[in-house]
Order: sequence, then C-alpha cells, then structure tokens
Amino acid sequence: LSVAELAALIEREIRCPEPDDESCRRYFDNNCAQFGSPALFEARHILLASPPDEPEERAAGKALAAEIIAGNPNPGLMTVTVNRGSADGVEPDMAVIAPKGVVGRVIGPVASHAARVQLLIDRNAAAGAVTERTRAGGMAVGVEGDPPLGMELVSNLADVAVGDIIVSSGVDGIYPRGFTIGTVERSERGPNLFRLIAVRPAVDFS
Repeated sequence: LSVAELAALIEREIRCPEPDDESCRRYFDNNCAQFGSPALFEARHILLASPPDEPEERAAGKALAAEIIAGNPNPGLMTVTVNRGSADGVEPDMAVIAPKGVVGRVIGPVASHAARVQLLIDRNAAAGAVTERTRAGGMAVGVEGDPPLGMELVSNLADVAVGDIIVSSGVDGIYPRGFTIGTVERSERGPNLFRLIAVRPAVDFS
C-alpha cells in the first residue's frame, strides 16, 4: 500500500471536526477531556496498515481506520488502546499511522473489538528509518529524554544534519515505506562507529 493510497484513505475515511462552530467546539473540548490532552486528541484518528509479507499482499495492501479510546496510566508503558480488534481483521504487528506520521504497532494479544498499540517512543520500540535528504539508513528507537526518539546504527561517515526529515524505510517489514517519523534535532559524531542522533517525532505524544 503506497503513501498516496494511505493518505487517500485517511482523507476518505477519517473525519476530524474543526472547532469552527459551537457544536464542533463542544466535540473538540469533550474529546480533549476524554483523552487527556489536545496532542492525544490530534493523534487519535489513525490507520492500521498490515505488513506486506508476499508480493500479492504488497500490491493489494490492507488498511483500516480506527480511533484511540484509551491511554495507559503507567508512565513506563508507552501504549494506547484502539477501537478495532480481531473481529475487524486487526493482527499483531500491524503498523499504526496518524495523519502526521508513524504512531507505533499493534501488539498482542488482540481482543475482538480492541487492540493495544506500542508507541514508537516506547524504549523497546524500533522502526527502520532513512533520511529523506541523503537516504542515510538506520533504526528509529524510543529513548528516555527529550526528544523521545533517537536514530541508531547510522555511520559516522553519513551526512545527517539538523532539520533532516526522517521517514520509515520499510526494511523492518512492519511500517510502510515513506511515512514521516520525525525531524533531526541533534546530529553529532559518536565515540565509536555510529552517529548520535536525536529526533523530534512528527506525532506529538506529549
């Protein structure tokens, strides 16, 4: 499933009211209260995309619109719950994409009408990543601190600069290629073979 096709699905299937009139403003305020912050409300409209295992599946693709219905009160576990489950065709390792970029992946077990999503900023999460400008490849990983993402396994010889856009590379077999992960905020030569790179996520997880 291409970036353009997923973007079209977001446009067609996901409706996020703008708070332009009184009814929309009430909708916006109520959902902000329910999900704890405007940032989480902004990310709650998402798309689940299945990992392409075979050429035929890669050509056909599969995607499903969903909404975040709950967060996790444990600050050490970076997960949310979505309102789609196995009855809707949701499976572990489906990628979770928001309009602004990569959110995370579905983790098992999956209930009939709900599923847990590991956010990309979780310290045990990772995604194949590449810089848009120079195609320097590595892994986007959750880290402790601000910003909550890093990019690892990028050679010290690679050209990675502050402001570079990081997108999914597709090499992990989970995240579709070409979706925004974040922006480089710091890029320094590391003490060993790899650069020290800090990435601000495209999706606001705060």
